[in-house]
Amino acid sequence: MKKSKILVIDDDNEFCFIIERVLSRSLKAEVDYSQDGKSALEKIYCQDWDLIITDYKLPCIHGLDIVKHCRSIKPHVPILLMTGHASLDVTLEAMELHVDAFLQKPFDNKALENEVVRLLSQSRKSVEPKVILAIGAHPDDVEIGCGGSLIKHTKNGDLVYILTLSKGAAGGSASTRTEEALDAADAISATLILKDFADTKIHESSNLISEIEKVVAEVQPDIVYTHSIHDNHQDHRCVHSASIVACRQVRSVFCYQSPSSTISFEPTKFNNISNFIDEKKSVIGLYRSQKEKCNYLKESLIKSSAEYWGRYTNYQFVEPLEVIRVS
Repeated sequence: MKKSKILVIDDDNEFCFIIERVLSRSLKAEVDYSQDGKSALEKIYCQDWDLIITDYKLPCIHGLDIVKHCRSIKPHVPILLMTGHASLDVTLEAMELHVDAFLQKPFDNKALENEVVRLLSQSRKSVEPKVILAIGAHPDDVEIGCGGSLIKHTKNGDLVYILTLSKGAAGGSASTRTEEALDAADAISATLILKDFADTKIHESSNLISEIEKVVAEVQPDIVYTHSIHDNHQDHRCVHSASIVACRQVRSVFCYQSPSSTISFEPTKFNNISNFIDEKKSVIGLYRSQKEKCNYLKESLIKSSAEYWGRYTNYQFVEPLEVIRVS
């Protein structure tokens, strides 16, 4: 079995040596260490890791800044934060950055081993490719609402499907919009499933739930993104309601924001897309027939919207999501 690779970051050389000895002997892990944040980041960027263990206080670069960088470039790698300065503020700040576990110094070897075993198990599960299904009423709905998240999924090796339920004939040529939707899906590295429900009249369709159920049964998604119920557009609300029923057995379901969302849209999950905002803008730009007549497709607005929601997090650009359920 391949050895687990663990990076330890602490400015105490003797402490690093002790951890290296404990983990390499008890868990047969391959352990490397850095004594400052700068050299640690070089190793994080250049190598693959199964687990990163970092101290809270470091010279040059703070431990939580290390966490921020990790979450941007290697989001699936679990992080164990060590601190001799445990406080509510430190804990809350670390939780906002999605630190996976804490150990307060001093700790015994067994406590360290237990946490490392748990996190390595979590790491192995997280690298398994997931199946993602994003559902939208019209071409460009999904790309606007969660395009950055879908790009991030494909970069992480996940399989992404986009289910678009109408060809958007009310907004222009159906054939043109179909071509644009295919181009956008190709740019994301997603598979497009395009239906032909009547644009603006999806709510009148009696077989909407069964059509979504067929796709769910076929692709077996782990995660679904769909419209929010808090939306002024009747098609969006209808697709939301139908998706909730059709995806009742899917483990994780989230709702994205549309340009027509109401002020009742209340996200509690924020996907970091800081590294993918430019790609998201490029994908939306493929909807050339809509760009000039739809102000909400302006690049400046797409970027500023993501930056606005980013103020609720420690990331620059995010996509806001309402959580139906998550596991």
